[in-house]
Amino acid sequence: MSVKTLSVSRFMLGFLIIAVSAHSVTAEVLYVNSSDGNDANPGAKDKPVRTIAQAAAIINDSNKPGPTTIKIEPGVYCITDTVIFKNSRAYTKDNRFVIEATVLPDEPNWTPDSMPIILPTVKGEGPDTVKYATALKMEVNHATVQGIKFLGNPRPRTWGYSIFREGARLEDIVVKQCMFIGDEQAMPYNIPICVKGQGLVVDHCVFYKCDIPAIFWDAEGGVSKGNAMRYCIVDGADITAVWTCQTADDFEFHHNIVSRSEYFWMRPPKNKTTYRIQDCIVTDCRFWSGYGIAGKIYGQTGPEVAFNEEKVTKEGTVTLEKALVKPDILSVVRPKGYLHVVPSTLGSELGAGLFTESARSTKTEEHGYRKETYAYKEVDGQEILADVFLPATDKVRAAVLYIHGGGFMFGSRTGRPEKSLLDKLIEANYVVVSIDYRMAPETKLEEIGKDVTDACIWIRKQGPSLFNVYPDKLGIVGGSAGAFLATAC
Repeated sequence: MSVKTLSVSRFMLGFLIIAVSAHSVTAEVLYVNSSDGNDANPGAKDKPVRTIAQAAAIINDSNKPGPTTIKIEPGVYCITDTVIFKNSRAYTKDNRFVIEATVLPDEPNWTPDSMPIILPTVKGEGPDTVKYATALKMEVNHATVQGIKFLGNPRPRTWGYSIFREGARLEDIVVKQCMFIGDEQAMPYNIPICVKGQGLVVDHCVFYKCDIPAIFWDAEGGVSKGNAMRYCIVDGADITAVWTCQTADDFEFHHNIVSRSEYFWMRPPKNKTTYRIQDCIVTDCRFWSGYGIAGKIYGQTGPEVAFNEEKVTKEGTVTLEKALVKPDILSVVRPKGYLHVVPSTLGSELGAGLFTESARSTKTEEHGYRKETYAYKEVDGQEILADVFLPATDKVRAAVLYIHGGGFMFGSRTGRPEKSLLDKLIEANYVVVSIDYRMAPETKLEEIGKDVTDACIWIRKQGPSLFNVYPDKLGIVGGSAGAFLATAC
């Protein structure tokens, strides 16, 4: 992380900031469009490929160092054979392998129809009684899948896996802002996410009528660490909402809503770990906790299994927004809050669901400060936004500009400073401004730097009237690519 001070002699807090130099990276971006793409194309924005399988073939055969992003346009993508992502590139926490929608849920122009839909029809393998079929097999480190809707596999007697990882040595996979939707009569949804290795994070996802939304499987050596499930909605899980195998006790489970499921939590008999559950709603589940292994449910756990529960609501009914039928136009309309908790009803205050902004707003209010969002500039009719975090004081304050990382090609202002740093700045009465900026490869580095410069100018000129800051006291904090961009001001 890098910090730069401008015209300030006594500005920054007395905490340690580690400077990180941002190295130039070769970003690899492929576009997929099921309507206008062609698998003979190279995958450029104006010449997208048509299938996710072809995007995988290009990525797997490429020798570019990364980071790598596959951007999927709205449309329906039928997966007929397992798509495997596997290469030897040294991805990192900041320079990742990403599969994402071109329009993400936090963006102002997003609607449920913006989500690309993956429909797997993969033929299963195994005995005739029960076959197993995988849609996306993610055999890489430091991977993210974001903003995509997955449907169940309609094949009979087939257990379908949407996102699967078999490599027990692998680490760090984030599934974020995705929807997994099934129907027991037409399109049964078995297991959306099943991952071996370390560091599976399921964040701001919605699971509707899935058998087992997520299996946190074992890692090399047995125990898997660094896992989390947070800000998710699970409704109607036919078997269990959560399945932990040899999952370590550092498992984060908070701000989730689980309703109308058979079991809330399942584990193998040898797992007696006490897991922590925080700020959750778990209602209308038939059983709380059970034992099971692949292919067999043993029944409920006994007193030998306990949970560390903090602010867990177990009574009441969760109400979700559903599609609206409009007979006058012979159409079905999905509201922006489709399959989210109806506002002002049980669970709406938790911020669970696709939208990270609502969750962050709730958290900031709880910690005694608020967030406001502004457009600090406009380019070709597109507003570029800034989130401003304000302490609970009317005094004039200094400002800190935060610039997110992500290899110049992904990330957003919602990737604000880590909570501990943000809290320290707010407690010391600084105003923190976290900005979006345009991304490579569509935008050249010089123009990206200009966005940061314009943000600095905007804070100095507009900040005094908008959020009561000094015009000549501005600090800049950036991580990875953000540290490099901090030099633009």
